[in-house]
Amino acid sequence: MAGADIRVADALRKRKLRASLKDVKIREPADVDRRLTNSADIYAFLSCYFPDVFWGHWTDQRREMVAAILNAARYGGDQAIAAPRGEGKTSIVQCVTIYCVMHGILSFPLIAAATGPNAEQILANIKYQLERNQALADDYPEICDPILALDGTAQRGPSANFRSRYS
Repeated sequence: MAGADIRVADALRKRKLRASLKDVKIREPADVDRRLTNSADIYAFLSCYFPDVFWGHWTDQRREMVAAILNAARYGGDQAIAAPRGEGKTSIVQCVTIYCVMHGILSFPLIAAATGPNAEQILANIKYQLERNQALADDYPEICDPILALDGTAQRGPSANFRSRYS
């Protein structure tokens, strides 16, 4: 009987360990003031969280693109954006999409591109920012921490447990 008791105790210990590994720890936002300030102004958000993409002055054309994307995300509709090569159309769409997800404007954004591989690249770029952008992770841990806990494996999502007062 002692052997059976040891096996039962060992199984219970292992069950508790597996359950604890499924728990996702959600941190507090690192800089609440920065988050609130940048949440109120999309251009400040884009410049703060994506400084390698959005540096310098916001041109009228770029502002119009951001406003059109944000308007379509909030109210729907269809609109094509035309601008010369190198004006940042794709980067703007990617980063405004992240803004919209972070602020609950979009839950399931649709990614459309000229080709399937282009759409896959856009998705990969968005995922990269959500997984690797430290400023986003610091200020939006309720979104980024669960993504990081998946460790690149979407199959872990259904079994993950998390609680946050921010979610």
